[in-house]
Amino acid sequence: MLLCEAESPTADVVDRPLLFVQVTRLACGGFVFGMHICHCMADGSGMVQFLTAVTEFARGVPGAPTVPPVWEREALTTRSWPPTVTRDHVEYAPLPVDDDEDDVLLSLSPSTNAYAHHVFFFGDREIAALRSQVVAACSRFDLVGAFMWRCRTAALRHGRGDVVRLNMFVNARVRNRPVPRGYYGNAIVFASASAPAGELCGRPLGHALRLLVEAKARAWEDGYVQSVASFNAARRRPAFPKGARTYLISDMTRAGMTDIDFGWGKPVYGGPATTMLATFHLQGRNEAGEAGIVVPISLPSPVMERLIQEVDKGLNAGAAAVLDDAKARVVPDEGYVLAKL
Repeated sequence: MLLCEAESPTADVVDRPLLFVQVTRLACGGFVFGMHICHCMADGSGMVQFLTAVTEFARGVPGAPTVPPVWEREALTTRSWPPTVTRDHVEYAPLPVDDDEDDVLLSLSPSTNAYAHHVFFFGDREIAALRSQVVAACSRFDLVGAFMWRCRTAALRHGRGDVVRLNMFVNARVRNRPVPRGYYGNAIVFASASAPAGELCGRPLGHALRLLVEAKARAWEDGYVQSVASFNAARRRPAFPKGARTYLISDMTRAGMTDIDFGWGKPVYGGPATTMLATFHLQGRNEAGEAGIVVPISLPSPVMERLIQEVDKGLNAGAAAVLDDAKARVVPDEGYVLAKL
């Protein structure tokens, strides 16, 4: 954790330093490079672009930085006044809450000992177990995201009729968005899916996956990014609902964090220093050295215990399905065939 955190609360923006850097040398000869940046300046991709430029200068790469920084913040601002909002941005809509409902995540400070931290690993076996439970082809991020949404909802024990929401970061730099190469500012929008908790947990994994994929498809539609810009201008950039009913996820597996090289080789880990509001999917390895997706999560201790159980239960159900499918595809050897004859 960066030592500057206590002097610079994350809620403060005005008169706050834009960047802190802390390097910690380890007894083994390695080091930890910590960076604390004002999110108003850059998003995850922008931070990686900045760090990559720093490492290129450190290694003496000719012509560094190879990707020149681009400001051009007007690329993602509203193009008309008054702003023209063309989409229904449900990601910012408040969720219905009962007056006597106590949000377990908002009632506890994440810095207290009441929270437990756990890193879930999804390698080839875990992914195969999940794929056996769905029909549609999908990315690993979509599959793991839908699975963890269901497991988290079950662990939090929401009422069957309580609406829960999944918000996902969508990068506006891809799919012909109006963002120039080298733009390092915030170029993210939210894709949002929601469902009653009872429906989400009571139906198969494929249902949660379909909700997630459909939400992302809406965010990829032409004009969606500009509608978000107009919405934020008209509403003065409202905050999206936070708490137990909202699960925010981000795919950082392709961000390039593990490719950053100061001259001593690629890092063992690249990602957030702590688990925060959002859940990041990162590249990582388990204790056996197997590569896969790591999902660090922080929740109140009793909820975390139930989440671990839900994840194990879901993976074991999928593993059994994979085993049954493998048995069904076994081809008898010649000796078995002759014996039957």
